[in-house]
Amino acid sequence: MNSLWFYSDPIDRLHQLGLSISKNKPWLAADYRFVEWSALDEIQTILTGRGYRVSRTKANSPFDLWVEGVRVEAKAARWHECMQGGRYQAAIRNHQADLLIFDCINGAHHLHVIPMTAIGAVKSIAVWSYDPTRSKGRWAQFLDAWAELDKAIDAANFVWQLPLF
Repeated sequence: MNSLWFYSDPIDRLHQLGLSISKNKPWLAADYRFVEWSALDEIQTILTGRGYRVSRTKANSPFDLWVEGVRVEAKAARWHECMQGGRYQAAIRNHQADLLIFDCINGAHHLHVIPMTAIGAVKSIAVWSYDPTRSKGRWAQFLDAWAELDKAIDAANFVWQLPLF
């Protein structure tokens, strides 16, 4: 049995609390970045298949992809079950991109193509239906809305430099 002095320090108490949570909920220890990386690969494959020129940015860049001169932020979420049902949710930490592609993953990839002007100052977006194709929420109109990407490309007026070699 642990002595009483071990729990007197608040940092040690928080550490013990974290250990007990990780023992009781092993899914918290799963690396969430894997979901983001796999979604980024899927988004890049889809965009390339649609004929867009896509390049990834560096890890510390404020957005994830360049698509024909448009800055694209990619977010992904798996279904989170909760008492009121569940949701797909992602935090929007910066608003420097022109477009957000939000991937709801439930065995398939359901992509929402949302312009940042529609997001505004919102810090988090959520889809509350397990099947995003049946959703009637705020973001339902942007499900597979590739026309939004075409509008952003037309507004970008970006000139590509062809490789010299």
